[in-house]
This record gives sequence, C-alpha cells and structure tokens, in this order.
Amino acid sequence: MGTVLYFVLFPEQYSGIFNLGSLTGTEQVIHIANPLQFCVICVLAAAVCIPIQVLELGEEIGWREYLLPKQIAE
Repeated sequence: MGTVLYFVLFPEQYSGIFNLGSLTGTEQVIHIANPLQFCVICVLAAAVCIPIQVLELGEEIGWREYLLPKQIAE
C-alpha cells in the first residue's frame, strides 16, 4: 500500500515496469499497464503468504521453547 501511495503522490516516477531480476536472478520484467490491478494482486498474495509465515513462526517458537528442551532432558 505504501508503494501505491508513493506513486499516487509522485506519478512521474512510475515506470510501468516491475523488475523481477533482483528476486529471481534473471533479466525478467513485467510490464504493468494498470497499477491498481497490480496492487490488488500484491495485496492478495500478501494475504495468502503472511498467515503461512505466522504459522511457521508459531511452530518454530513451540519447537525451540517447549519441545526441544523436553527432548534434550530425556
């Protein structure tokens, strides 16, 4: 949402290209014709990924703080 707000305030900075090179190590780019559509897709992807990461964090805390010490003690 911060990115969208930035480009709303500074539209001359918007290039219409999303560079995947830094994420994938390639020269791949995505041309974005509609920034609002891109924002919605990013928000939906975050809505799917963030709960999964929160569950993984809970599992890690449960393992290190509860189960690991019990297994070490046995």
